[in-house]
Parts: sequence; structure tokens; C-alpha cells
Amino acid sequence: GVQTCALPILVMLVRKRWWLVGQSAVFAALCFASTYLKGVLPRPFIINTVSQPANSAPSGHTMLAVVAGVLLLFAVPRGCRAWMALVGAAYALVIGLSVIAGAWHRPVDVVMSLLLAGIAVSSLLSAI
Repeated sequence: GVQTCALPILVMLVRKRWWLVGQSAVFAALCFASTYLKGVLPRPFIINTVSQPANSAPSGHTMLAVVAGVLLLFAVPRGCRAWMALVGAAYALVIGLSVIAGAWHRPVDVVMSLLLAGIAVSSLLSAI
């Protein structure tokens, strides 16, 4: 869970990347806040299926996996970023597929988390 985000923050602190720590905190806060869309967005009813009345989009588990991967990507030196991008993408993909397989989320919930995290990353990167 949250421990996966602690490692990148620790690396940033050890490398004394203070501005990056602040940007990462904003990124993580935006992504965490976006998971509260569950209470605002309507949940469509799918015909002939049993569905929970509460909305499950976006997937908080997938969002946390993406946040951890992105923070780790930002924390490592430039030479390691390609490998960390692959590791982070694989981690987010495994988490996304596991919450779908476990019937905790619909595929669109996972896609929504990926898109919201992507929007947050692109807005932060355009700000610097």
C-alpha cells in the first residue's frame, strides 16, 4: 500500500531533491483526491447483472500503484529511468489486472485511474 510510495520519497530525500519532494507530494495528493470521485460520479446499471449500488471508479489500488511507479521514476537518476519506467508500468498493470480479476473493479475503473494519473503527471511536468 502506502509503503510503496515511501521508498521513492526516501530516495528523493537522500538525494536532497527538495523541489521534487514537493512536486511529488502535490502529485500524490491530486491522485489521492481523485479517488474521491467515487462518491460524485453516477454508476451506470448494466442490464442482467448484479451490481453494487456504490460507484467503484476510479480504482484507488491502481492509482496508488501508478503513483508509486511515477514517484520512483522521478526519484532515480536519469540513467535508470528507462528501467524504472518498465518496472512501474509492469507493477501498475499487475495491480490493475488483479483488481479486475478479483472482481473488485470494472476494467473502466482501472482505465480511469490510469488516465487521471496521466493527467496529473502531465500537468506537473508542464508546470516545471
